[in-house]
Amino acid sequence: MRLEKAVEELEKIVAGFIRDFSPDKIRRSLLTKTEINVLNVLAIAHDMAGNSDIAIKILSEIVVYIESKVYDREGFAIVYTKILYNLSRYVGMSGDDEEAVRLCDKGIKLCIRYNRFTYFANLLYNKGYGLMQMGKVEEAHKCIRECYYIESAMGAKRAAEMKITKEYADEIGVKLI
Repeated sequence: MRLEKAVEELEKIVAGFIRDFSPDKIRRSLLTKTEINVLNVLAIAHDMAGNSDIAIKILSEIVVYIESKVYDREGFAIVYTKILYNLSRYVGMSGDDEEAVRLCDKGIKLCIRYNRFTYFANLLYNKGYGLMQMGKVEEAHKCIRECYYIESAMGAKRAAEMKITKEYADEIGVKLI
């Protein structure tokens, strides 16, 4: 019940900048980074409340918005890669591993192009998971290894993610060291 309340409260906030909100209205709006972040949180809340289809729709519309209206891609790189990370995660969990990997590749390229690596390891992890689901074992192992090494280099800041990556690597038979 708390998640539904959170969704309701977030939708009230979104109504402050998109009147009569629906995901389709995102691409027709003029949004700030903060508003895009609020929409991202709304998508996460929807997913946590069991509405993954709505979460995917919101995030997909944000991607369309950024690709069609944002000219300062460098300034939006961190926000955009966060959106791509979340969208790839939800799309992958819905079973569309090819699309999840495609979204991860787009995010990884943006991280490299704009030298913004906040979500780089997360995107590598999602890509590795998707590739594993697709039966592309060698590529998947490479991504999981790279993810682990990046998280390891970042130290305590990424300890929780590193533990998850290590557990998954053990599960799928990736030799990390």
